[in-house]
Order: sequence, then structure tokens, then C-alpha cells
Amino acid sequence: MTCDRWEAVAVPFPFRERVGSGRRPAIVVSARPFNGSGHYVMCMIITRSEPAWPTVHSITDLSAASLPAPSIVRMKLCTLDAGLIEKRLGRFAEVDRCAVRLHMHEVLSE
Repeated sequence: MTCDRWEAVAVPFPFRERVGSGRRPAIVVSARPFNGSGHYVMCMIITRSEPAWPTVHSITDLSAASLPAPSIVRMKLCTLDAGLIEKRLGRFAEVDRCAVRLHMHEVLSE
């Protein structure tokens, strides 16, 4: 399965605070040509912003992304193997895509 940019997916996202990983939603931020290589660049989706993180986005259209509770995108980037994607959840609405793009630009530009 090849996912597209802006899809919300369920993956075993790595934890920084402890060894291992936990199943959580993430947003695919890499483009299809890269994703076709069998890898994805993603940002984690969480339900609370503790501990504080430099850049986050509160998701405005939860239903489009098929998220059951108020959630935020944490600009914690990770590259994961395609085989780790457990399932597709939904697709981010345009308003949330624009906000995530802006935050990624802030994080990655000089």
C-alpha cells in the first residue's frame, strides 16, 4: 500500500521518553514519489501538548482525518518503513494541510 501526503495513518511511532514505541496516529508529510520507495516521513498526532513542544498545530477538522478526540500535530518528524503502517485513518482537510505546511516551513527553513 502506498499512502499519499496528508493521510492520517496508524503506526507504532517511536517514543523519546522511553524505550520502544506505541500505536498512535501520524500524518504523512512526504510526497508520493518518496513514499513509493517504501518509506514515509511523518509527524506524530497526539491528544495533548504536554510536555511543551516548540511547534504544534491543533487539528480543526477531526472528522476528515478520522480522529476521535481533539488532537494536535506535533512537528516531531520521523521516517518509518511502509511495512509499519497498520491502517489508513483519513485525510487532512485543506485548512489543516495549510497550517501543517506553514509549521513545517518554520521548522525546516533558516
